[in-house]
This record gives sequence, C-alpha cells and structure tokens, in this order.
Amino acid sequence: AQWQAIFDTVSKGPAAWGAGAPTVSNLGVGCNRPTPPSSEVARFPCELIKAISMQESSWNQFCAPTTPADQRGKPAQTIISFDCGYGVGQVTSGMRSFDPTPAYDRSRVASDALYNLQTGMQILTDKWRVTNCVGDNQPRIVEHWYTATWAYNGLSTTNNPNNPIFPSTRG
Repeated sequence: AQWQAIFDTVSKGPAAWGAGAPTVSNLGVGCNRPTPPSSEVARFPCELIKAISMQESSWNQFCAPTTPADQRGKPAQTIISFDCGYGVGQVTSGMRSFDPTPAYDRSRVASDALYNLQTGMQILTDKWRVTNCVGDNQPRIVEHWYTATWAYNGLSTTNNPNNPIFPSTRG
C-alpha cells in the first residue's frame, strides 16, 4: 500500500508533486504519425514506474546488510549498486562525488523513496527527449516508452531486449 501511494504520486508528474521535487520538463508528443509534434506536461504510466522499480531494486529503497559478516545486523541503509545507483530507481547519474553537481538533491535521492523515483522520472524524461519516437510518441501509451526505458539503463547491446544472446523463447 505504501508503494502504491508513491507510484500513484509519481505517475501524476511534476504538476502533482509540489514544491521541493526535482524539475521535470515537458514531454514531446507526436511524431507526425499522425499527430504533429507538440509538448505536454509530463505524466508517466504507473505500470512503467512499477516495472523500472522492480527491475532496478525489487521495489526497495533500503536494505539491511547481510555481507560482509561484520555488517550483518546493522540498520537498513540505502541500496547502492556496484555502479553507484541509489535506491529504488537506482539513480546513478550525478551521484558519484566527482560528478558535476546534479539538478537534484543527492542526499534526498539516497534517503527518500518518493524523491528517488521523481528523480528517476526526471532522468527518464531526458531519455524520452533524446531517443527515437516509438509509435506516435504518446506518453500515456506505455509501449511508446520502449526506447526511453531501454536508455534509462544505457543504450547498450547488453541492455537491448533484442540481443541475440537472449533466447527468443524466454518469458
């Protein structure tokens, strides 16, 4: 229930987030197939937010350490991946100490699941803007997020769902 409230809030986009949330620009809509290009306030399919969060962190912002042995039993802490991805959305860009100062609050990305996912949607919006249109680039259609979602974790061959190393019979 707690996650559902967070996913619902994030899906409504920056117009519903209130003050103190990351800045998210409008989304480009339409690719002349048939809708002419325009822009609209960002909103995100809730299914997309859930899927990214499940893939990135299994819907976890924090976890209790289990390794190394001397860390077992210590309080839960922010999940940080091997590549410096933080929290439920595995926000990586701008989180390393030597990265340029990002347009969001690093400490809130680490400590606040709602803010973490809002920041993830800021990053996803940037990916939407720089990747090719899918369909007619309609943000309310989850399939139109295909390339932007792929780019969220890097447009690399290993992240390509059509990579031939993956069996075509997989689920």
